[in-house]
Amino acid sequence: MLGVIGVDRAPVLFGDADALNSWQHEEPVDGLADVSASAAEAGTVDIGDARLLCAMTSWGDGYFPVFADLPE
Repeated sequence: MLGVIGVDRAPVLFGDADALNSWQHEEPVDGLADVSASAAEAGTVDIGDARLLCAMTSWGDGYFPVFADLPE
């Protein structure tokens, strides 16, 4: 387990910190509708020039464990 992440009314974005810092909350996120509609509730979104991993949760707000499945 990598750690725990808190979710409050929003998708979780994993990516470059500079890309996340450059995003303004009012800006639309390209690809978010596709992520919401996917069976896995996950996919990629574009913010500026960056492509980020986006994950949704149907469980609502809370704290969730984060795991990485890496090849050996």
